[in-house]
Amino acid sequence: YHIALTRASSSTKLFINGVQSGSTATDATNYSEAYTWIGANAGGGSSWFAGYISNIRVLKGQALYTTNFTPSTSPLTAVTNTQLLTCQSNTFIDNSTNAFAITAATTTVKPVAVSPFTPNSYTGTQITTWGSAYFNGSTDYINVPSGVLGSFGTNNFTVECWIYQNAAVPSGGSSIIDNWISGGSGSYTTNEYQFYLST
Repeated sequence: YHIALTRASSSTKLFINGVQSGSTATDATNYSEAYTWIGANAGGGSSWFAGYISNIRVLKGQALYTTNFTPSTSPLTAVTNTQLLTCQSNTFIDNSTNAFAITAATTTVKPVAVSPFTPNSYTGTQITTWGSAYFNGSTDYINVPSGVLGSFGTNNFTVECWIYQNAAVPSGGSSIIDNWISGGSGSYTTNEYQFYLST
């Protein structure tokens, strides 16, 4: 599934495979940023994602999609306002112009030659073009260095990626990308964000 969350002014929309899901939400929250994890809850490791995340792209200052659209049929690129672009290569790298250091938290989270696009290209077991990150659903996550991604503030934004969940969503949800201000302790506050699957 391609999923995208966008905010234009205070209108927030969720798109699944290019079609708006549910109604438009009103959201003028001033979102901050500190610890950003992909594949788990950054507040202490929970809400694990089990499966594949590909081409996760975060844009600050732009709602890329405001009406129904056709998702890309090729890997995403670092368009204007891209802050992060990862989980699309044969290593964990940020393909945005920021080139943030992306860190795998365990040896089991890894880039794999699985993608939403065809054909994949292989040389033995090496991914030569497109890929995803595989998460085991119990210990895996990757992170962006603390404080470098930048806050959304009250700006427009877009968060998008492809996902393939290969296990049931746990009762606490399944986190795709999570921002945690307190950094491992305390409760969520109104200026933190989490993009996750719910039961």
